[in-house]
Amino acid sequence: GLATAALALLDLLSRGDNRLGAALRLSLGADFSSPEMGHDPAFRRELAMVAAMIGCVLAMLTIGILPAVPLFIALYMRFWGGRPWLAALISALAVLGFVIGVFELALDYRLYRGVLFDPKGFDAW
Repeated sequence: GLATAALALLDLLSRGDNRLGAALRLSLGADFSSPEMGHDPAFRRELAMVAAMIGCVLAMLTIGILPAVPLFIALYMRFWGGRPWLAALISALAVLGFVIGVFELALDYRLYRGVLFDPKGFDAW
């Protein structure tokens, strides 16, 4: 929270039309006249991105983290990134293997199984 507050304060100060704002824009790259992205995405495209993230969180809630993560990656890569199904599925399975290897095996941490598959239901969330 403190880091977010500090960044929000820097952003607010960088928008000022004074020497401090100009110095912050120059040093932190916060100048909106030369954004990092070469284009300004359409509102509909940004809304679709937010909807995809909300869908991923809802999938984690209902079916659990382990099936939701590869599902999200495969669908995102295929439909948003335009990648072939094979590449999307290979990437999704690689991430699933990494998540299982790190969390479930190495850290011995049981990831949330979802409302549908966890006997505790919402209590486990």
